[in-house]
Amino acid sequence: MSHFIFWTVSIPLLFLIVPNVAVSVRIILAIAGAASLLLLWWSFTVYSEGFVSKALSITGKLPFAGKKVKAYKQKHMEKITQMDFLIADLYKNRKKDFVTSLSLELLSRFVLCTEIIFMMHAIKFPVTFAQSVIIESIQSMVGNLFFFMPMQLGAREGGFILVFGILSLPAAHAVYVSLCIRIREFFWTLFGLGLIKIGRR
Repeated sequence: MSHFIFWTVSIPLLFLIVPNVAVSVRIILAIAGAASLLLLWWSFTVYSEGFVSKALSITGKLPFAGKKVKAYKQKHMEKITQMDFLIADLYKNRKKDFVTSLSLELLSRFVLCTEIIFMMHAIKFPVTFAQSVIIESIQSMVGNLFFFMPMQLGAREGGFILVFGILSLPAAHAVYVSLCIRIREFFWTLFGLGLIKIGRR
C-alpha cells in the first residue's frame, strides 16, 4: 500500500519540477497515477476481506505470470489464509498500529531516496531530494510492472534510464546508480543467507 501512496505523491512532484515533459510521458504517468489511486482505494476496501488472496487471484489472470501465481497460491494457501487473517485483524481491531506501520513504511521509502543523493554525490553530480524521490519512484514503478521477472533484471535498469532521461540526466549515471543498488542488494542477500545458515546450526 505504501507503494501506491509513494507513486501518487511523486508523479505530481515530477510534473511540478519538470514542466517540459513530453506529452506521451505525461499521459502514461497520468494513467499510472490514476491507477495508483484506484489500487490504493481498492486496497483499503479489501483489507478486511482478504487482501493477499484477492491480489493473487487478480495477478493469476495476467498473461505470462498467471500460471505461476496460481500454482504459488495453491501451494501456499494455508499461509496466505493466515496472512489475510492477521492483516484483517490489524486493520479492523488495531487501527493505530496499522496507521503507524504504514506511516513508518512510507517514511522508509523517502529515507531510502537519500542513497541516490549519496551515489550521485560520489561522482560529483549532485541531485536534489525531490529528484531522488522521482528517480526511486519511477524505477520502482517500472520494476513492479515486471514483477514476474527474476529479481526484475533489466526492468529496473530500464526504469532508471527512463527516469534519468525525463530529468535530463546522463544515461550513464543511470547505469551507475542501478549497478550500485544491485551490489547493495547482492551484499544484503548474501548477508541474510549467511544468517539463515548460522541459525540452522
